[in-house]
Amino acid sequence: MVRTCDHPFAKSDVTLGGSGGFRTALRDQLVRKAGPPNAGPVIVDIAQPFAVSGPTPPELAPWIAEVKSSGGIVSVDTYCAENRGFFSFLRGLFGGPAQNAYAAADTYDVVLHVDGLVGAVTQVEFKPRSVQ
Repeated sequence: MVRTCDHPFAKSDVTLGGSGGFRTALRDQLVRKAGPPNAGPVIVDIAQPFAVSGPTPPELAPWIAEVKSSGGIVSVDTYCAENRGFFSFLRGLFGGPAQNAYAAADTYDVVLHVDGLVGAVTQVEFKPRSVQ
């Protein structure tokens, strides 16, 4: 019997691996949801989930690098998990210096949502940082 799980978020704001224009679409959503009245997370569906222990897709890597370089937190939320131990998933996430083109991510943290049955990232959540 093959077990499948629903993604953590039923609706996404942007799809990686869709028709193109990912960078612009993600930037626009991050800017739109950065403050009131639309403040909230930006959900990215991953059309072709990538292995949590493998490289991050090139279109997504600079966004995650920008979050990290601006003091944000990158974490993992495993859903639908059977006990498989802890993945070494951060390898390859932060490939280069931050670029101004990704500055819209500066006020967000990132949560990689991993399907624990297959160890693949299926959704990425850009979560507004809490004010300290």
